[in-house]
Amino acid sequence: MVVGANVGGFGQIRLQHAGADARKMAHVLRELGGVSEDDLVLLADDPNAYEVRAALKRLERRIRQHRSEGGDAALFLYYSGHANEAELEMTETGFDLQLLRKWMRRSKANLRLAVVDACHSGAAIRDKGGVRTRKKRIAFQLDEALGAEGYAILTSSARGEESQESDEIRGSFFTHHLVSGLRGAADEDESGSVTLGEAYRYAYARTLEHTASKAPIAQHPTVDIAFQGGSDVILTQLSKHRARVRLAASGDDARWILYSPRAGQVLAELDERRTRDVSVVVPAGPIDVYRRSKERVSRGTFEAVVGSEVVLKADTLEEVSLSSYLRKGQDAGITLSALIGVQTFGSEDVRAELVGPMPYFSLAVGFTDLDRIPGLDLRFDIGVASMGQRVSLGTESVRQTLTQLQVGVAVPYRFDIDRLSLSVGPRVAYVWLHRDIDTPNVATQNMSTISVGGVVGAYWKFGQRFSIGMTGQISYIPMFNDVVERNQWVVETQAAAVYHF
Repeated sequence: MVVGANVGGFGQIRLQHAGADARKMAHVLRELGGVSEDDLVLLADDPNAYEVRAALKRLERRIRQHRSEGGDAALFLYYSGHANEAELEMTETGFDLQLLRKWMRRSKANLRLAVVDACHSGAAIRDKGGVRTRKKRIAFQLDEALGAEGYAILTSSARGEESQESDEIRGSFFTHHLVSGLRGAADEDESGSVTLGEAYRYAYARTLEHTASKAPIAQHPTVDIAFQGGSDVILTQLSKHRARVRLAASGDDARWILYSPRAGQVLAELDERRTRDVSVVVPAGPIDVYRRSKERVSRGTFEAVVGSEVVLKADTLEEVSLSSYLRKGQDAGITLSALIGVQTFGSEDVRAELVGPMPYFSLAVGFTDLDRIPGLDLRFDIGVASMGQRVSLGTESVRQTLTQLQVGVAVPYRFDIDRLSLSVGPRVAYVWLHRDIDTPNVATQNMSTISVGGVVGAYWKFGQRFSIGMTGQISYIPMFNDVVERNQWVVETQAAAVYHF
């Protein structure tokens, strides 16, 4: 049973990737774990605790019936979502962590494995785990004999620690590295299979390293294993008759991300700093690969074919922007921005006699990485400013209503620094002005012109789809014949909210 719940308790922030974590785990269990579709229960659309308990009861009835008929059975439970130190929190309901532990201990299945990827999930196990030796291996596949009795619980963090997820890897750190290990990265002895011990050691080391460098508090995955006979359990079989990807060890400080656009999943992460080559199994079909080093991000694509192996090489990749890497093909590279701010002319005389500061509202559509040039964007915007003002007209103060419409196009160049994006570039706009002065014998004025200038921006991407930031525009607007020789530079400063399609 595989469970993913983005929605937790009342008032908790919605997770972005718990459901995706669950689907990713279900995928690797079906592909490499020998779990049939009929034997897999997937609850990845924000189930509540009552639904999970009911599903567990149904599974336990099947297990008891199978055991009564003389068969062996294994129970595997995976959970990704919210938790506190007492319970798993799903859609404002709770599943007691100690009840989970009792359930795993008392189930009639020969072998019971639980993986809990949630904050404080270490509370589900004892301070001291069982002692594990490596006398023999017991296959997890249900069609093979289970020669051991016992249970194991793996958690993504220790008691009191926060578990973390990342938009870069489209999932939680722990599940990401656990799945990478199950696909072959954890096969220490190159036996063609990944055991529970190998998977845990791999996920522990990578999760600790990744969170220590990326987050304020490092995660320490925990494990409680109690198998009679001290057997180690095979979780996945890495058949040679599958599509494989191999990475040669180089000692470079670079990471490779394997992404399946067909499944919409990050499949695995490989590290060049390893002391030996590493090979992982991937599903057949198109695979996008990203290589990220301190200097650059590069991308390539290949077709994974059953029975063949692709060797990853850096010199076959093309450099891409960080935002393209973060998207991993799941969005179209199109942004929609809503902006609000203020517009003001640089000349004090113009502000006093013609146009004072005005609120400015605009919408913008952007296209990133124009013509596949990393960092070069295309941006169309339409903005309006309108308000009543008092300005000087000769020796008297008069009231006017001024309305302005702008339609602009800009080609900014973007610099990505992790989640921060800085941009600067030229902009051209059509400007229409309407001036209505509340004074007899003064005609309404209309004007249209072309302005030239530039745009700068700073944005922070805080989720898979959203950014917030600031934009500044400066334009030269020729206007009104009586002041044409004056300084007519216009500055607009706006706060922006951006949605990434």
